[in-house]
Amino acid sequence: MKFRLPLPRSFRDRAREESAPGAQKLWRVGTLVYTTPAVVGGSVFGGLVNDVVPREVIGRFYGLFRASSLIAGMLFNYFLLEHAEAYYFWLFS
Repeated sequence: MKFRLPLPRSFRDRAREESAPGAQKLWRVGTLVYTTPAVVGGSVFGGLVNDVVPREVIGRFYGLFRASSLIAGMLFNYFLLEHAEAYYFWLFS
């Protein structure tokens, strides 16, 4: 018999018990549909980078890639997030 710590029930556990069974299936399918392409795409991207970018500059490439995505997120938050309530559909779709 496994030893399990008695943990307090979380909001997610209560919501899972109170929701319809169809909602749980929809959540699982949606999660699968979202995460599968993300994992496959990340693997393909990593493989292509290793094949295409020279070994001497691969660290700089990843650093530049991460910095550019961080700057893009900062610009989005600074300029566009203040309009999120009025233009929710156009910003996040």
